[in-house]
Amino acid sequence: MLQTKDVADSGLLTHSFWAFVLVQLRAMTVLIVVILTYQC
Repeated sequence: MLQTKDVADSGLLTHSFWAFVLVQLRAMTVLIVVILTYQC
């Protein structure tokens, strides 16, 4: 039972981690586009 709970928790952590990474990547992409736009 403990094992199942641990697996579920780690799965949830992995999911939230990837969601965080995707948000960070999107923010970085927007930032790069803005910088390139202002440089031109």
